[in-house]
Amino acid sequence: MRRKLISIFLLAALFAPALLTYSWLQYQRHAAKREVKWRILNGIDKSELTYFKFTTAEAENLNWKHSKEFEYQGRMYDIVYREEGTTEVAYWCFNDTEEAKINQQIEAFTEQLYHQNPQNRERQQHLIHFYKNLYNQPHSAFSAYIESHQCKSYTAVNTTLLAGFAARLLQPPIF
Repeated sequence: MRRKLISIFLLAALFAPALLTYSWLQYQRHAAKREVKWRILNGIDKSELTYFKFTTAEAENLNWKHSKEFEYQGRMYDIVYREEGTTEVAYWCFNDTEEAKINQQIEAFTEQLYHQNPQNRERQQHLIHFYKNLYNQPHSAFSAYIESHQCKSYTAVNTTLLAGFAARLLQPPIF
């Protein structure tokens, strides 16, 4: 029972920072969306809006988040007014820089989390080397796991190895 509690604690300790960070960023994005919504409802001066004119085909190919929000050239826009013609659509939009900034933070965080960043790959290789030396058993189950899966996920390797290490610490010595 104690082993399971320690394993659960170690897993929680590994995943909690990533989960909390992602949740906080999602909350910030939600708060930014709510703030923009209230600004639009209270009325925005036309000088603060950006005007776009697209053909209907171009408008369909935009990166739509929902019916009143789209991403264009890396920026988020909330539609305030819409004018539709037969072949063209015009939008008066609010440039939501705060949400775009938070989206970039979320994207950078997930890249870092999944180790698509080359700097983190080297650190991951050092960590795998450390764990291999820690067990120092050529036929250990953990070494086989690392070599057979060519682990690309830091979280998977770290979770598996730390749980195994904790289990070994709790086992009585064999005489």
